Amino acid sequence: MHDAPRFLTDLSLVLCAAALTTAIFQRLRQSVVLGHANSRRPPLAGPGVLCDVDSVDTSELVARESIRDLVAQYAHGADRGRFDDVAALFADDGVLELPDGRRLAGPAEIRAFLGGTGETMRAAAADPFIRHHVSSHRIIVESEHAAVGYAYFLVVTERGPDHWGRYVDRYVRVGTTWRFASRRVRLDGYAPGSHAAERRR
Repeated sequence: MHDAPRFLTDLSLVLCAAALTTAIFQRLRQSVVLGHANSRRPPLAGPGVLCDVDSVDTSELVARESIRDLVAQYAHGADRGRFDDVAALFADDGVLELPDGRRLAGPAEIRAFLGGTGETMRAAAADPFIRHHVSSHRIIVESEHAAVGYAYFLVVTERGPDHWGRYVDRYVRVGTTWRFASRRVRLDGYAPGSHAAERRR
């Protein structure tokens, strides 16, 4: 049985989020397609919650979604062995810091490391498989050109859960595109018999 006040509060938050999402797309459509960036919209309300659409900073929301997509591109590109694409997600002076403390500077050095790791995995398995699962991604937008992020990750291979840990990221906007200024990989643990365990022998 739901507690009625709590249920109504949760429902109002969901309705408010839906209203804000609709309003954001309307605002983007007006500013990009119709050129009505200064048009006025009434506040939207849910049960007991007032959502003032005009207080929403759409530039920050666009930045956040672009950064979420950047992090997703990294995971999908690594899983598919598209290491050129992954390396290109870093700024020209971007850094990838590994759990052992090594710092790879620039897309070329990052690409070489990823390619070597991929070859090692292919040599160790007849049918290699890898998936990066990223969760609890927190983004802090510091300015229109800089942001930081924190996330957890779990890597699964054909052997099962392999290793897990945290990403500590810095993002930079290059032109109209967000890139990794740095990604620090922190390892919290790995499974016995995993690829990660073999690399530490």
